[in-house]
Amino acid sequence: MGALEREMQLAEEAGRQLADARDGLKNIEESMARKDFALPQQAAVNQISTELTAMNYDVARHELAHHDWRPYSSSKRPGRDWKKPTG
Repeated sequence: MGALEREMQLAEEAGRQLADARDGLKNIEESMARKDFALPQQAAVNQISTELTAMNYDVARHELAHHDWRPYSSSKRPGRDWKKPTG
């Protein structure tokens, strides 16, 4: 009977650990819902968003401009193979 009692104790302990883990998960979920985590980082993101809005920054226009200029950023661009004069 000793082995059975030990297994029951282990199962009960596992049940307690599971209940504690569920409580911890519930606290994390509530914190995320309230958005009361990483407050300095959230403030920084909000500040950057405000600045981008004030600048009328448009992500789509930026990406389009970046894409349009990509062929010119290659090392094969004319004038890129010149050597600096020595002496």
